[in-house]
Amino acid sequence: MRQRKGYVLYDPERKEWIARTSVTDDNGKRRYVKRRAKSKTDAEAKLKSLLRQIDDEGSKVVDFNRLTFNDLADHYEKHYLKPAEYVEGRKIAGLRDTVHPQGYLIHFRAFFGKRKLREISYGHICAYRSLRLQTPTIYKRARSIGAWNREACVLRRMLNIAVREGWIHKNPFTSGEPLIVVSFERRRERILTLDE
Repeated sequence: MRQRKGYVLYDPERKEWIARTSVTDDNGKRRYVKRRAKSKTDAEAKLKSLLRQIDDEGSKVVDFNRLTFNDLADHYEKHYLKPAEYVEGRKIAGLRDTVHPQGYLIHFRAFFGKRKLREISYGHICAYRSLRLQTPTIYKRARSIGAWNREACVLRRMLNIAVREGWIHKNPFTSGEPLIVVSFERRRERILTLDE
């Protein structure tokens, strides 16, 4: 088997380095895959990583690299965001609550929408969290940690689905400190009944 090769080049217009190689898809069509880099060394590292990826995933790497968050959101809406189905009293598919996740999806699309799925990082999720916590609720109140936690659980689940489908290698939620911290939530105060 012939060893796959690629090359790095400098783009003077954009003032950046590019790592580039080609892959033949299942239909026999040759397609080019490239990665942008800040330096020649970075471009060479990205080329090595790209060649490894192509060896592992084959021509699918081209398609997976083109997937955006909107593609994931469409997949989630079609296959997961539907009313719960029960068999013998046990939930086998769907969600008990579809209204809240549907609302979260609007915010996810606005922030991550056109971003490539494989480029979403832990830092992007942190930036999204900051934005959401600074955005008041529809009642003009400060958004609570609990509200963020529920929203983040849906986002984390979506990214776990992307991992399971092979669209991304790792869920960015696992790349740093926990972003869902239940202990930070404000405890509800409840008045005991006479019987209690």
